[in-house]
Amino acid sequence: MTQVIWSLVLSAAGLLAGLAAMWQGAGANRWWRSMSSLASSRPGTPRVTVVIPARDERASLPALLRSLANQRDALGRPLDPLVLVIDDDSRDGTAVVARELGATVIMRHEPPTGGGNPKAKALAEAESLIDGGVVVFADADVVFSSPEALMVLAEAALSAPQDLFSVQPLHRCQGIVESLAILPNVIALMASGALAAGNASFASRVAFGPVMAMDAARYRSVGGHRAVADAIVEDAALARLVRAAGGVSHVIPGSDWVWFRMYPHGLAQQFEGFTKNLALGARAATGWPVVSAVVWVLGLFATLGGALGPLTGAIPPLLAWTPLLVYIFELVALSRIAGRYSWWIYPLVPFAALFFLAVSATSLFRTLVLRKVRWKGRSIEIGGHP
Repeated sequence: MTQVIWSLVLSAAGLLAGLAAMWQGAGANRWWRSMSSLASSRPGTPRVTVVIPARDERASLPALLRSLANQRDALGRPLDPLVLVIDDDSRDGTAVVARELGATVIMRHEPPTGGGNPKAKALAEAESLIDGGVVVFADADVVFSSPEALMVLAEAALSAPQDLFSVQPLHRCQGIVESLAILPNVIALMASGALAAGNASFASRVAFGPVMAMDAARYRSVGGHRAVADAIVEDAALARLVRAAGGVSHVIPGSDWVWFRMYPHGLAQQFEGFTKNLALGARAATGWPVVSAVVWVLGLFATLGGALGPLTGAIPPLLAWTPLLVYIFELVALSRIAGRYSWWIYPLVPFAALFFLAVSATSLFRTLVLRKVRWKGRSIEIGGHP
């Protein structure tokens, strides 16, 4: 009976942590709209440079570049950002596609082994070409779905030039396999602090790399990506530099403004990507948001375990399955903040939980024991900082 009580206590604690995150996540759209209103009162069109690291992104890049061409300022005029694509030794014609769609291409070649972070090194290549104003870093699989999204990020950076603004795009999954990302995505948002109750500015100790915006002069003054070239999780390392210089890092859910399809090439790519980021990202995040995320995860597993209780007669069916149904409904609400997933993933949440466990265990083994991770054909050695 004691085990049953502890299971119910963990379930209840997890549900409360999830409710707090749901309340905060509901404010993401309000943040985007409020920044849009501020931008409408600012005279002139901001200068924006968009830097895109790309390695074998021929298929993904056109959607991003077309969405950038569609960006408008507060008066509906073309924003016309300077778009820099850093071709990181691609083999699929990424550079050709980028040039055809109007981007300036910087070619970069590096052996597929060795220390440091290839993405951070690629982004550092663009520093001398950033055209003042605001710099926005965007992964090649991102789409700015609202024509005002880039203007809003520029407004945020201009309004608080000492700060870093990053976006976790809405993850649009296709099929059940891609939808296995549901738990890593939700837990990452919770642990970042972006969904902490009362955090109206979405302040965080970390940053999310798919989209980051910053005052260009401030970016250079803190050292830019050259200063974090040896960090595997370069976004969190950049956030650490910003905070050390007196600024704040903000993590905003992408809502209906920015989205991506993160790992479209199957389970192996998805597993490799989360393995690279999960444990190191958790090391960078600290404090109550991490505690809240851990409580939510423990509550989920306690609830899944408790749902098996009626099979052994340890707990009545109503007492076992009611918390599970409530947890699933809460997961539906939380996951709508993070992405759009196949509806099949919700009744199959035990498999999503097993995927999360497998990714977490592999990530811990690679980062703490092997001290190296793999991504896009490269073996990346881990230094002293995440």
